[in-house]
Amino acid sequence: MGGEPTSFLFGYVVVRGELVVGGGVVVGGRVVVGSGVVVGGGVVVGDDVVVGRDVVVGGDVVVGGGVVLGGDVVVGGDVVVGGSVVVGGDVVVGDDVVVSGGVVVGGDVVVGGGVVFGGGVVVGGDIVVGGDVVVGGDVVVDGSVVVVGDVVVGGSVVVGGDVVVGGDVVVGGGVVVGGDVVVGGDVVIGGGVVNKSGTCQLRKGTCG
Repeated sequence: MGGEPTSFLFGYVVVRGELVVGGGVVVGGRVVVGSGVVVGGGVVVGDDVVVGRDVVVGGDVVVGGGVVLGGDVVVGGDVVVGGSVVVGGDVVVGDDVVVSGGVVVGGDVVVGGGVVFGGGVVVGGDIVVGGDVVVGGDVVVDGSVVVVGDVVVGGSVVVGGDVVVGGDVVVGGGVVVGGDVVVGGDVVIGGGVVNKSGTCQLRKGTCG
């Protein structure tokens, strides 16, 4: 089913323009797929999904119901995208990533392999999230943020501004981090800590 220039209707699935689909793909009902989309083998797509133009979805990906993948999004292999997730902008999602239901990802975002996003997370701006990062539920990450290494971010955390977090860092629930902050190397930031302005550099130790 690739290279055809016209639109097709397969049951409740609407395909607009050219489409390349690998083997063993299962697509639910009321799905809309834009032109130039590439879908790898073994992909499962739920109901009421919208896939925008020029989206690339790797092999063995599960896309839950009600998901919106905007234009130019790239999703790696072995990724799980929960229900009602919205991904838009120049977003690249690496292999073995889990995006829980209700997550919103937008802007120039790069998500490395092995990352787990909890439910209700909002990620926007020039964000880089590296490998093996776990982000809890209802977290907001915005601005020029870089999160890399074995980082764990608890629930209801807000991270904004020019923030860099890297290397064996644990950020507890309810923390607010913003403005020219660098956190790196075996750091634990306890729940309820607020750092909204100024410059803060934590290299090793405990805050909170």
